[in-house]
Order: sequence, then C-alpha cells, then structure tokens
Amino acid sequence: MPKKTKGGGSKTKFNTNVYQDGEMTNLHLDTRPLEPLVLDNDVGKMTQKLDTQVGKCKAGVAWINILALSKRLKFGTYNDRAENETETNKLVTSFRDGIMSMKDQTAIPIIIDIARIKNADSLSKDFLDPGDVPELELVDKDPIVVASGQHRLAALVKFKQQLDDEFNVNKVQFDMRVIMGITESVGKWGVVVYNQSEWCVPRMPQWPARV
Repeated sequence: MPKKTKGGGSKTKFNTNVYQDGEMTNLHLDTRPLEPLVLDNDVGKMTQKLDTQVGKCKAGVAWINILALSKRLKFGTYNDRAENETETNKLVTSFRDGIMSMKDQTAIPIIIDIARIKNADSLSKDFLDPGDVPELELVDKDPIVVASGQHRLAALVKFKQQLDDEFNVNKVQFDMRVIMGITESVGKWGVVVYNQSEWCVPRMPQWPARV
C-alpha cells in the first residue's frame, strides 16, 4: 500500500524489478520533472553582444585605395591570423568574376582616431548606394590600424600584377581598354570606420576570406 503523508495524500515510490546476471535487483526511477538546461556559454548570445559592442563604435563607411595605402596599413593588432597562400589564390581567381568591394560583408574594418579623418562628418552610414560613399581623407601619413583584410590586400596585389602583365602583352585595343578600366579601379575598396577612442572590443572575429 502507498505510504500516507501528513497532508492526507500518498507518496508513491516506484520500483521496477530487473534481472542482472541472473539475479533480481530493484531499479529506482527518478520521477522528478525535467527542467531545461541553461548554457553558460551560449554562442548566439555572445555573438549578438559582440555585434552590439562593435556597432556602438562604428563611425561610418568610406573607401580607400588599399593598393596606394598598402605600406601604411597595419595588420595583426586585432586579428593575428597568418596569411594563407591558398586563400589568397582563391581570392585572385574570384576577382576574375568581379570584385565586390563595396559591401558590408567584404569591407575592411579600420580602427582610427576620428580626429585623423578630414571628412569625418561626411562618412556614409552604409554601402546601399556605393556611388555616394566618399573616399576616406586623412590629415596625416601615420599608419592605419586594420582589423582584417590581409588576404584581400595580398590577392589584389597579385591580381593587379596579372592585369599589368596582360596589358603589356595584349595587342587587341578593346581588351587593352577593358584591362585599363579594371586596373584603375582595382584598388578601390570599402572600409568600415571604427572610432578608436570608443573601441571596446579587444579582438575582432574572423572575417570572411572570400569576396
């Protein structure tokens, strides 16, 4: 019979008889209700929190000629991933199908003191209309801290060299004009400008290598 409790109800203890090695044993079932497991390291929430922190530091978007400024770009401060030649070559191949450099997904993030930007008040909010995105104008020649983009720069340098080689050997005037047009704009690349004085994230997440 179930054991009576003080409240008048009954407290039932379930026993299940099972056989183990030919002998009967009692298996006590846990009848407590299941409760959801709360994860301490929810990746989704952590990523959302990081995106929010990064967004607060965003000053706007612009474009730079990363080939012309290549010697001033400083990599490795926020992303110390080593350059991978395989990724670089894949990017070079993808550039043959077109370079999509004015998009949030492919833009290069730079961390800079806003006081160094001559046209800080005229930066665009996004790349929805690439034609309205201004060139980033700086007041000095100091290094520019870049959070990622070393593969894109390496691929562009290699791609530009290939175009120059084709230009030098190509004797068809139409093809030469096409190559000249591509060559003139190949270094133009979108950048997302982050205010260094408000920078609150110690390291940037890995950015996509393909563009």
